[in-house]
Amino acid sequence: MPVGRRARAVAAGFLLVLGGATLSACTSARNTMATPVSACYRALPVAATAVHHRGRFAGVRLVDARALAARPGLAQVVAGHGTASLRSVCVVVFRGSYRPSAVDAVAGAPSTAARPYAAVLVALPGDRLLGTVLLTRPPWGGVSDLL
Repeated sequence: MPVGRRARAVAAGFLLVLGGATLSACTSARNTMATPVSACYRALPVAATAVHHRGRFAGVRLVDARALAARPGLAQVVAGHGTASLRSVCVVVFRGSYRPSAVDAVAGAPSTAARPYAAVLVALPGDRLLGTVLLTRPPWGGVSDLL
């Protein structure tokens, strides 16, 4: 085999190995993303629509519907839909300036005051909007607790 042909064969083999390693690295990264919150990725468009695509995404949490009873501001939304039929709820939080008239399915006492956080509750399965709660601070303490 001539030297030029051998060099091309080695280069082609190297590129095949490099390409295979790159593809396997992408695949393994995707497989490690199977976290419990991954079910909420389908709820993100529903939540973004509820706040009319305003504000910044602050976090998401997959919550058992019965566990929301300990969160008074969020429990009122679930109570209106009956916790017996609900199992899981995605709580998607956005940060911005939200007035009740500017979001869909607002829950809670009517007020015209703007709030810095909007927590959108989406039922799973089915990605059904349950309601939006406007808050002065993020649920579960800090925003980093939601991520």
